[in-house]
Amino acid sequence: MNRLEPRMRIVHVIDHLRSRGGGPAAVAANLARAQAEAGHTVALCTEHPRADEPEFSTGRHTDVRRFRNDGLLPALRGRHDAQGVVAQALDDLRADVLHLHGLWEPALLAAASAARQRRIPIAANTHGMLDEYAMRVKPVKKAIAYQLIYRKHAMSTSLLLANSQREADAMIARGLGARVAVIPNGVELEALDVERQRGAFRRAHPELGEDPYVLFLSRLDPIKGLDIIVRAFAILHQRGVNARLVVAGSDWGAEAPLREAARSLGVEDRVHLVGPLYGDEKKAAFADCYCFALASIVETFGIVIAESLAAGRPVVITNTCHLDTIEPNRVGVVTERTPEAFADGLASVFADPAEADRMGERGKELVRTRYTWPAVVQACDAEYRAHGITERNSCSRS
Repeated sequence: MNRLEPRMRIVHVIDHLRSRGGGPAAVAANLARAQAEAGHTVALCTEHPRADEPEFSTGRHTDVRRFRNDGLLPALRGRHDAQGVVAQALDDLRADVLHLHGLWEPALLAAASAARQRRIPIAANTHGMLDEYAMRVKPVKKAIAYQLIYRKHAMSTSLLLANSQREADAMIARGLGARVAVIPNGVELEALDVERQRGAFRRAHPELGEDPYVLFLSRLDPIKGLDIIVRAFAILHQRGVNARLVVAGSDWGAEAPLREAARSLGVEDRVHLVGPLYGDEKKAAFADCYCFALASIVETFGIVIAESLAAGRPVVITNTCHLDTIEPNRVGVVTERTPEAFADGLASVFADPAEADRMGERGKELVRTRYTWPAVVQACDAEYRAHGITERNSCSRS
């Protein structure tokens, strides 16, 4: 942002920052860091860290405060530890806005209560939690909870940020339209520079040899579509394409079915599970892959897709990933969500290595112009202002 523009005082709240949790924690940490680096005054409130689980970094300029993650009843009774921690942060910063991440977590209800008591506007990223598919998981419980508690919570916000039009449409369908804006998630600028890591992943995994590999990098959750990908990969192998499939991520229930499918399809020796990857190891996996693959049942915005593009590699995704910039910008292939269609998509990318490289270069440029965190901060600043959230709010409070 322009350093001459007024700076805002922003308090973010998310239930945890654990890397294993993926998307929401990554967005909260990176947005807070990018806003602080742009000159805003930023605090982030979250639960105490766990000794055995790494967390996403919020950078050097974000004031991180910790709370005990109590349950729903303490939140409804005004006794959740987060309420006091967030209240103190709001007061210390003389905050202009409380920015929540998520929907169902009791800590967010407690935080919102602290903001309302101080008449501080609330912005929120729901991270796809109001999506039609997400609402079908434990549907009765969620429907009751939404009507009794969380609808009022959502209606109390000044701004609801969706990261795709699909997510925005889900919010609008619930009568939240006036406060909805679409801002995509971001990618770290460092993700654009993978040259130093090129070759490192192959050296660490000599079992890959020189064969090109398709990369899946996400949590191993049934929602992520590994069943589609491994069947498509087997079809690709049957067609004579000499490739491998690298699966990176922590197990959320899909590892055993994936191993069984690979064995039954006769590609067990060409499917490599390498566990979760972070930092330079993650960048190295992107740098050396031929293409990236994702076939999720639903995505509102797949950060990992943008990360692959940032690394200069084409993507093959299903139309259920809902990233509408892929085909118009010719940075990958979007298919129907069937093994046969996905195999065709992979085959088309493998058929023309030169065009695959060109897709990768176009993908890097797309990320550089639309999906970096500085660009997201600018868009977020604009939406804050458009919805009446400005630095002037702090001037009226003692």
